[in-house]
Amino acid sequence: AYAERAAFFAPNDPEINMVYAAALAESGQTKKASEALEYAWDAIENDPSFARVILTHYAATGQAEQAQDFVSAMLREDPQHASSWTTSGDLLLSQGDLTAAAEAYRTAINMDPNVGMPESIRIALNETTSGIDPMFSAAQSAEDSGDWDSAINLLRFLIEREPQNELFLMATARVYWAQNNSNQAQNFLSRVAISKRDWRGHILQAKLDINNKRFTQARTALMMASSDRDGIRSIELLMQYIDSKIATETTDGTSL
Repeated sequence: AYAERAAFFAPNDPEINMVYAAALAESGQTKKASEALEYAWDAIENDPSFARVILTHYAATGQAEQAQDFVSAMLREDPQHASSWTTSGDLLLSQGDLTAAAEAYRTAINMDPNVGMPESIRIALNETTSGIDPMFSAAQSAEDSGDWDSAINLLRFLIEREPQNELFLMATARVYWAQNNSNQAQNFLSRVAISKRDWRGHILQAKLDINNKRFTQARTALMMASSDRDGIRSIELLMQYIDSKIATETTDGTSL
């Protein structure tokens, strides 16, 4: 009910409609969920991250034909926009056609060299990470080794320099989560739009939602993580846990 009211008062807000669509899908209202996402898409066309959200929804609800129609419409109506080709690449990748997916992304890169891409596509196209900021690379190394204080100090400096940088904000959120500071983790993660988060950002949001017993939202976050980076065991385990909690609450008649 809350998500429905929020969507009513902010019909053009894509993130609110994403939450609303997730709630509808969980309650079996697949058609209404699709309509909510498509309505939001009309407000923010050409956002490749949100297009991926829509594809994930279609895949999760068994609407393969609708997914193909969505991509075909993008290519037909706006073939000169990079997001049309990245979306096509995402669909092809989900169908297991890595070669065709890589070619779609290659077309997108020719239009916009700054497009983001899944790791499997990056490898297929022999893309490198040589352009990563050396200070951010040091922060990542500190995070990987569990040196939280050093990681935070480096990330604070980077965020002062670039306060809207999604990678810096998500890394900071992850470090705070590792330090058991869920409030700060959510504060920094909330500064990154859902459609701009990478797979690790989505997993972190799922963990934060689980921590606050928001299981439906957690499931949506994991679906988005899976669409960006399939085959991660932690995603599968978290999804199993969430599904069991949702099933229990549904049986008990508890509102999600």
